Amino acid sequence: AIRQTCYDMYVSKVWYRIFLLASFIHILSIALRPEVESGISLLEVLSIEPKVALQVLDSVDIACIAIFALEIISGIVACGFVFGSGAWMWKSHTNKMELLILLSIAVENLVLVSGSSVLKILPFRLVRILRIL
Repeated sequence: AIRQTCYDMYVSKVWYRIFLLASFIHILSIALRPEVESGISLLEVLSIEPKVALQVLDSVDIACIAIFALEIISGIVACGFVFGSGAWMWKSHTNKMELLILLSIAVENLVLVSGSSVLKILPFRLVRILRIL
């Protein structure tokens, strides 16, 4: 039942559009982050405090990452990961790139949880724009 549900999501045009929209929103939030962190004048025009804007961007980031993970997990459950004909990993190079991005997000968050802010890979996530194009 779970595999069939994941397969239905994997082949659904509606879910594809949802995943694509989430990717687009995520890319926009990543692109806006440096400007928000520097306190750009746009925030003043909109009367938004930078702290509030960063909280909104953090929430958008978490939601988009969750949707991104759901997309990958549903594909893996639907098609199988590596083994067998039609395995998710080998269906396209985009799948490999997305898995690499998701793993790098996980590593970045583990590093942040450990108290270090040395590793920042937000710009690497912008590679996802290739999927939209």
